[in-house]
Amino acid sequence: MFEKYMMKAIVLINSSKQLFSDCRISDMEHLRDEKGDLMLFFVKRKLDALETLNQKTWRSVGQVFQVSIDDLNLIETEYMARRSPTEGLLDLLKNRMKEPTMREFVEALIICGRLDVADFICNWPWAKRFVPVRSETIP
Repeated sequence: MFEKYMMKAIVLINSSKQLFSDCRISDMEHLRDEKGDLMLFFVKRKLDALETLNQKTWRSVGQVFQVSIDDLNLIETEYMARRSPTEGLLDLLKNRMKEPTMREFVEALIICGRLDVADFICNWPWAKRFVPVRSETIP
């Protein structure tokens, strides 16, 4: 079962490798689909949920990136103050010496068993890259 799961994950990453390999996780704040929806909102909605044995969240992704327990606890404290823990984690990661790429983020999601989120990112309309919101378009 696990081998089949990992094979699917490897195919998923390799099929999208060239499309998002040069993107950084901070680009998530600007990436929109054809409807104008931000990628970040979907990722937050999925990873901000409560963690269960079968579904890992932002905390598990942080552990893959070797974020300290103290930093994870600080992010959780911010969550209690109504801030998205996923957004807090992404802020912490993008301010590191080497900001992770989208590929590295997808790999972390796969390690955590979050193929749903990894699949969403890999199937993003990368050809359009940054789709402007209607108000941002020039008439």
